[in-house]
Amino acid sequence: MDGAGGAWEVRPRPRLMRAAWLTYLSLTTPVFAVLYWLTAPHDGWGMVLAVHVGLTLVFVAVAASVLHVRICVDGTTVTRRGVPGRARPVPAAAVAKAVMLDLYQPGALDTHAQLFLLGHDGAVLLRLRGQLWAQSDMEALAAAVGAPVERLPQPLSRAEVKRLDPRLLRWFER
Repeated sequence: MDGAGGAWEVRPRPRLMRAAWLTYLSLTTPVFAVLYWLTAPHDGWGMVLAVHVGLTLVFVAVAASVLHVRICVDGTTVTRRGVPGRARPVPAAAVAKAVMLDLYQPGALDTHAQLFLLGHDGAVLLRLRGQLWAQSDMEALAAAVGAPVERLPQPLSRAEVKRLDPRLLRWFER
């Protein structure tokens, strides 16, 4: 988390980008190696190369977009910049409270921290998932917003969160 002149910026965990590149390379390298080997004797390798370059360019474009993901907090606004690059500002005064909880992962005993910034009507204005964001960054962001922070002491399942407040979950998680 960077702070300069009262402004805060949080970025996702950098290891996610490394993991994405390793996954891309581990999935595409064997497939394209076989395709090059099969098409080289028949002069069809040019089409395979074109598809390989095109797929790599698409991945690079998505990766470049992910590099711009961030949450910025200044004195008056919380701004989320997502993958498409669109900034979504939320007035800091609209944040009534922050809720921090640990959520069990479906089918596992692992938990991930979650941060919810809630509006005065209880609607979720911003959600940060522990898979993408460091817990220390989420805690610092909750403090930087200036709203009261409610910490739930026990990890919860999705069903328990749904009973607590179904608005905390997306429609496909309910």
